[in-house]
Amino acid sequence: MKVKILLASLALASCGASEAPTPTDSLTAQELAAGKDTFAKTCVLCHGAEGQGDGAASAGFDPKPRDLSDAAWQDSVDDEYISKIIQYGGGAVGKSPAMPATPLLKGKPKVLKALVAHVRSLKK
Repeated sequence: MKVKILLASLALASCGASEAPTPTDSLTAQELAAGKDTFAKTCVLCHGAEGQGDGAASAGFDPKPRDLSDAAWQDSVDDEYISKIIQYGGGAVGKSPAMPATPLLKGKPKVLKALVAHVRSLKK
């Protein structure tokens, strides 16, 4: 009987449990806007407004810029990987060195986190 009560208690307790925090949980609306703005100023030229790798400069690249909206790719990488490639460029993760580093984000961890959150928001 005690085991059944314990199991029932655990089941009830888990019903109200919240899900794992999302990358945006600790960011303000202003910080999220800064991430979106950074994407528009820094990434759109190659990745396109929707992150599909179809920006104005993408025609000249081989390989083409990553389709950031691709669900399979999004599911295959973690936020640390995305942060690293943004900060240090493609060569830092064994990808195309045509993906440049973004030194303007050095010392701006909240903007970087917001930029990663924006990249995550592009997932289709």
